[in-house]
Amino acid sequence: MIIHFAGQTKPYVLILDVEHDQEKLIQVAGLLFKNVGDSLYQIAKNFNFYIKQKELNKWIQRYLDITPAILMEQGIELKEFKEIFES
Repeated sequence: MIIHFAGQTKPYVLILDVEHDQEKLIQVAGLLFKNVGDSLYQIAKNFNFYIKQKELNKWIQRYLDITPAILMEQGIELKEFKEIFES
């Protein structure tokens, strides 16, 4: 996939999507685009992390279609996410 980011000249562009329940991080997903010429960018990497949470607001569960069971089964600890993201 090639995307045009008008006027952008940086070597990379990072797009993040963050889901949270008040102050609890639930999910972080992103796309890293690499400049391939003249404001044109191609996906270089993508990621999607669930963060383990034992409890979630019922409204958030319905809105995101994510349950604590999914987060506990497929998620990682917040500390582990921070280590991955900072590396």
